[in-house]
Amino acid sequence: MSLGVQVKLNALLRKYALEGKAEFPLQITEGCTIEDLIAQLGIPPSQVGFATVNLKYTPRSRTLEKGDQVILFPPLTGG
Repeated sequence: MSLGVQVKLNALLRKYALEGKAEFPLQITEGCTIEDLIAQLGIPPSQVGFATVNLKYTPRSRTLEKGDQVILFPPLTGG
């Protein structure tokens, strides 16, 4: 079964966006986790610092549901 989610890629992760758009809908399979979504987009796991689902910080092991909004952020650096 296929589910639709909304994905947004921030900062340096935008180079992995579909059709050049930083925010886009994506069809995933039932049981897909954030980790699976990262792999589906071809993003090296080390390039993702953290993720939010429906604007709440969440671990990569979270299973996604139809209609979720996933935002991926690169690792934060400071100086």
